Amino acid sequence: MVIKLQDSSDILSDICSSKKLWGIYASHCFFEEPHTEINKAIPFLSEKEAIDFWHKGFIYMLFDTWAEMDYYYKSIVGDDGPTETNPYNGIVKVYALSCDKCGQLMNENT
Repeated sequence: MVIKLQDSSDILSDICSSKKLWGIYASHCFFEEPHTEINKAIPFLSEKEAIDFWHKGFIYMLFDTWAEMDYYYKSIVGDDGPTETNPYNGIVKVYALSCDKCGQLMNENT
């Protein structure tokens, strides 16, 4: 038997196209760092969301508009370092991938 596993970009694309919403997939691999450090790299998460993200290592976020998605995408600090809206320059880096409402993958912050 062969089981095909979808990768995170396929899942993001499927979710966005089926719901006709803009989206971001974000992930990290900093489980040794406190969730408060992760929350600095992705600052718009609530305390509970940051803890869940810290435990799971990934999150899918959906938005009604491109402007809303773009605002949040630009605040996530990845390997490129601080962004226009987030000066965090610590050890934690969060990978982010954006997607349009038709399921087309757009930008990644690496």
